[in-house]
Amino acid sequence: MDSDPAAAHQTRPFCPHVGSWEDSTVHYLLPGGGNACHAGESPSRVERHHQEAFCLTPAWARCPRYLDSLSPKADKRAGRPARRRGRAWRALGVSALALVGLLAALLVCYLFVWPRVGAAGRFPPGMALAVVSASPTDAPEAIPQTPAAATYTTAPPDLPAAEAPTATKLPPTPTATGTGTPTPLALPTTTRDRPTTTATPLPASPTSAPPSPSPTVTATPEPTRARRPSPTPTLLPPPRLVSPLDGQLFDRWEVVTLAWQAVGTLPSNAYYVPTVTYKHHGATWTDETPWTKALSWTLSEHEYLQFLTDDGVFTWSVQVMRQTGTDPVTKKPVGVPLSRRSATRVVKWGAAQLQPANAAAPP
Repeated sequence: MDSDPAAAHQTRPFCPHVGSWEDSTVHYLLPGGGNACHAGESPSRVERHHQEAFCLTPAWARCPRYLDSLSPKADKRAGRPARRRGRAWRALGVSALALVGLLAALLVCYLFVWPRVGAAGRFPPGMALAVVSASPTDAPEAIPQTPAAATYTTAPPDLPAAEAPTATKLPPTPTATGTGTPTPLALPTTTRDRPTTTATPLPASPTSAPPSPSPTVTATPEPTRARRPSPTPTLLPPPRLVSPLDGQLFDRWEVVTLAWQAVGTLPSNAYYVPTVTYKHHGATWTDETPWTKALSWTLSEHEYLQFLTDDGVFTWSVQVMRQTGTDPVTKKPVGVPLSRRSATRVVKWGAAQLQPANAAAPP
């Protein structure tokens, strides 16, 4: 940093504290958001008009930020990050040394201490692993003995005096050698005479009476209840068709109304559903008809049928349906029959029926 602002003003065309956000030694030649001021502890934003007036011009020596950085307070602030970084590095070094010491201690324990502790825990000194056979009847296992040899002077408390074993002086215990493995000693074996118990059958008592037979309880089966057949719902009589008559002809501009008689008072969820079928390119198609409470429906409302039918012949009938729901895809009502289907009739509607189906084509 130049100590003389006037001399620095003559040698540098831009402020020494201007730089990019990543590098304080590199900056953009044109004012913009990429330039930042490094006069403080961290880069700070500089307005575009301030860069045009001071940072990127020879007048940078008169910049308030630059002049503030020359004060002793600024020097103290500049030294704070370095001191903080030094403390952080020292703390990091101490932590690293402590971690290395801990790893070295664990390694020493794993290589030298743990094998000895494990061997001592698995095979403690003075333990003998041997079995001495003394008798085919009751052969006790050999147990480790103390260096002092013991002799029996009296019979054990759980044996009778006649069967007490004779006190025998045990051989002297050998002197322990450097291997540290004691010699197992066998205990004296005593064979007991076990009396044989013979079961003697008792004589039958002459006065004992034969046991009376116990009465046999016979379970009485419950009567099987006949399951009543579920009643079959009685269908309503089929609607009776009124008009038009079977085979009646209509021109294409005439109104065609299909009518029928009522079958009685319908429930709230019951409707009359007419069915209309026709031929389209040789296949039988069914028209979409409404569910209605009325006793008639106008067929001529569907004018498109005249352009779909092959011969202008429509077959129709009526049936009472009880609605049980709505189709989730078509949003149309669905249900079950509440009556038998009526008789079918044929109506001829449109210009196609004026020419017979077997008529020859014109030349």
